[in-house]
Formats: sequence, structure tokens, C-alpha cells
Amino acid sequence: MKDVFDFREYLEGGTAVYGQRKKLEAAADAAFQRGIENIVMIGIGGTWGEFLCMSQILQKETALPLYVEEAAEFCVKEYKPYLKEKTLILTASVTGDTKETKGALDIGKKKGCYIVSFTEKENSDIARLSDSHVLMPQEDVYFMAYTFLLRLLFLRGEFPLYPKWIEEMAGFHRGLAECMKMHGEELSEMAGELDRHDFSLWAGCGTLWGEIHVFTSCVLEEMQWKRTTAVTSGEFFHGPFELLDETLLMFLVKGIDEYRPLDERVEKFAEKYAGKFYTFDLKEYKIEGIGEEFQILLAPAVLSEVTYLLARYLSVRTGHDLSFRRYYRKFEY
Repeated sequence: MKDVFDFREYLEGGTAVYGQRKKLEAAADAAFQRGIENIVMIGIGGTWGEFLCMSQILQKETALPLYVEEAAEFCVKEYKPYLKEKTLILTASVTGDTKETKGALDIGKKKGCYIVSFTEKENSDIARLSDSHVLMPQEDVYFMAYTFLLRLLFLRGEFPLYPKWIEEMAGFHRGLAECMKMHGEELSEMAGELDRHDFSLWAGCGTLWGEIHVFTSCVLEEMQWKRTTAVTSGEFFHGPFELLDETLLMFLVKGIDEYRPLDERVEKFAEKYAGKFYTFDLKEYKIEGIGEEFQILLAPAVLSEVTYLLARYLSVRTGHDLSFRRYYRKFEY
């Protein structure tokens, strides 16, 4: 596993990310003083999927209206009545120059919205378009966004558990690294099946759906050129289940939230009819040292790292480096 994933580098990055705690809290304090009345989370690709997960979880914690917008669609969307001076726009970008996100922030600035961003480049275009920017030492949108947003909700009197959560998060990356190591053999086996099959079907739903989209679209398709499709567990029996036969490779992500019964229904069917079937049960991927009350909140972040390790195993088998692209950012399109 040492050659597949550098856990030392991951832990060092996790320490650096946690080291941004004070800056993230200061950004939340400033946003609170602004008197925020709603939040618009704007992303594209992976960030959009991550925001889908977080917003669905956080809507239970706040009376603030939460909106998640796909940046490209947001730029051409005509009806945006929720944009105003008391609107908080939150975004994140590794490069800091994502074209669609910059266009979305331009629109927000014209409306007088308060913009907060996280990028891995301090002097990026997106940082310059923001009222508040915090450097993201490594790609960890979940920690950055959760720390900022949960602190904001805490100040509003809506998330009293924030002090406990932020202290426990000091050990999150180490706990997650141990979890990833524990499941390494299983992930390696899955990678072998993904390598052997030309197509895979993925199912799941609820607060993990956005992350399932990220892995199938932004990782398997974009980074590995693997043909795949994803369907929500609720929609599985309205089309895709007819594809199941002895040749099909299928994966199910079982959540630990209220949507789990939908996943279990899919599981019973797939175990009987799918040729090769694997389950990511988030009950088996809980992080030691993190309170039970935070497990649902962190489940998308756990799934993100575990499936990325799966991708690393796959890339070793395929010989297709995760950074290699055929079209992405190669020319204008």
C-alpha cells in the first residue's frame, strides 16, 4: 500500500488543513457580523458534488435557506431572486481559476453578495474575487467548508456542538488513514474487478449521493476513462435494475442516515441478480475518536477518501495515472 498511497503525506496535509482552523473561524465570525440571510454554495465537478452532500446534511441544523448551484448552469440561469447583499456565496477550487466558478462569482459581486472561498493558491483569480479567502493547504473541501459553516451556525445559536466537533476533528485525518489501511485489501480486490470490467453500475442516495456522483464522474470517468453510471437507490427500480445479469459489476453505497432502507432494498435485489456485487457500508467505515453524533455529518468525507484510495489501486493496475487527461484543460472547448 505504501507505493499506492502516501499516508505520511496525507497526514501532513491533514495537519496543515486543521492548522487553518483559526482563519476559518475568523472568516465565519466576519460573515456572521455581516448578518447573513441565506447561503448559496457554488461549485462545479467535485466541489458541486461535495456541496450537495453538505447542504443536505446542514439543512437540518439551520433555519438559513441553503442553495446549491452548479456553476456553469448558474452563469446562464436567469431567475436568481435569492441573490442579495445579505447572501453568502461559498465556493472552493483547487486551482483557483475555474472558468465557470469565476463567472458565477462575477454575478454574485454585481449583486453585492458576500463571497467566501477556499483555494490552494493564495493569489488566485477566485481569491481576488472574494471578500474572504482562506488558503486550502491540500484538497479538503469538507473540512474547510464544514469548519466555516458550522462555526457560523454556532454563532447563530444553531449548532451548539461545534466546540466538541472542532476539537475531535484534530484526530480525524489520522483516524481516517487507519480506516483506509484497514480496508486496503478489500479496495484492492474491487480495483481488480473495475480493471477487468468495461462497465460498472453504482447506486446509493441521500446525503452520500453527491459523493457518488463525484467518484463515478470525476474519478472513474475523468481520471480513469472507465465507463460507468450512477443511480439513486430510489430510482434504481425505475430503469437500471433491468441491466443486472451475470456479467454486470455493481457497487452499492449504504448510508447511515434515514435513507438507508432504500439502499437495503437495492442490496437484496443486487445480491441475487448482479454478476459481481460490492457494498460500501458506511457503518463499517466509522472513524475512531469521532462522536457518534458526527458520523453522518462526516460520512461523505470518509467516502471521498476511501474511494480515492480505490482509484489509486485502480490506476496502478491500469497504468493510467490519475493526473493524465485527454481533453481537460488541454485546449479551449
